[in-house]
Amino acid sequence: MQIKLRLGRTAIGRIQGAVVIVVLVIAIAAGAYYYSTTQMPTPTSSTSSTAQLPTSIVVEEESQPDSMDPAVTYTTPGWEIVEQVYQGLLAPNGTDFTTFIGVLAQNWTVSSDGMTYTFYLRPGVTFSNGDPFNAYVEWFSIYRTLVMNQAPAWILGQNLAAANGAGFNVTDSILNSINYTNPSAKDLSYMTYANQSVQVVSANELMLHLGYGYNGNVPYSAFLATLITPMSAAVDPIVVEANGGVVAGQPNNYLETHALGTSFYKLQSWVQGQSITLVKNQNYWGDNVPASELNYAIQPAILDTIDFYYKDTSAMLADLQSNAAQMVIAPSTQCPEAGTRRHREYYAHRLWIIGKYYLRLHGPLRVCSVSGPASQASCLVRD
Repeated sequence: MQIKLRLGRTAIGRIQGAVVIVVLVIAIAAGAYYYSTTQMPTPTSSTSSTAQLPTSIVVEEESQPDSMDPAVTYTTPGWEIVEQVYQGLLAPNGTDFTTFIGVLAQNWTVSSDGMTYTFYLRPGVTFSNGDPFNAYVEWFSIYRTLVMNQAPAWILGQNLAAANGAGFNVTDSILNSINYTNPSAKDLSYMTYANQSVQVVSANELMLHLGYGYNGNVPYSAFLATLITPMSAAVDPIVVEANGGVVAGQPNNYLETHALGTSFYKLQSWVQGQSITLVKNQNYWGDNVPASELNYAIQPAILDTIDFYYKDTSAMLADLQSNAAQMVIAPSTQCPEAGTRRHREYYAHRLWIIGKYYLRLHGPLRVCSVSGPASQASCLVRD
């Protein structure tokens, strides 16, 4: 299943009726919040609500991810995992997809003609393995998506391109040759060149120039919305280069099944067709950010472990009833009507997820409370 945000014709520009995939993570969004709040007792003078928070959650659904690579994944199960491990420049401002907040970008400006976006990146950001994030890494990450040219690459390709149409072309060999931690003068000559889609200004400043994609040399009102997708997420070039590098027009076999990002969770395991386990990133850079500077999209994780299991609907609902799972995803026709009640309708509503991240849900979604031994379990269903 692919979740898509429909944009108006003005936003789409030349691509009338097209759709842009946006932030997903629907499988754990409502359930994590509902589970963590309903499981908490009323705090007393001798206990604190923080001490009573659950440390793990089990989520069950029917389909596993198509890929762990943010440049490749194009399905709901893929995006919901990738969005926990990787981070991009921006996040939507709650449910408002016309305004945004910074994630890896601390702030940004837009030129008066709407053709250049300048991003000032957060200092001190690292991947979960300790490798540094900087403007060079983001340059690599965006061009990697464009050069690999997998199914979702068109989202960035509307406005950005690896070639400038005038002799400059970022190739896979160039991407694989650069030192992104301590770039040489030759490396910098590629990354700081002005007439290209992605231009490095300094280690913490990046400019994105519109006009090179297939939309043509025109501004694009929905451009920032394209940057909240996994396609622009930061990918560690050191990990990529150690595992096959970038190959034009092809996915990376290693990153298809492995994931390492800057976000609040790490991929611990993926048993194909059975389960995925995410664990809290103990080296998360956001842990060192003063509380006054945090926003919902970068706040540290709430839970230590998230286990995803992939089962048929009857098995999921049985696990929900017994509290073996705290959340399942199933079609509304399969949600048990006996002993259920509608807890809440979620359309475009603000929700906390595991890492306290907001998202916009696609279409009518609801959470059912299921009676029985697990009276506080939740069932996220599609209407």
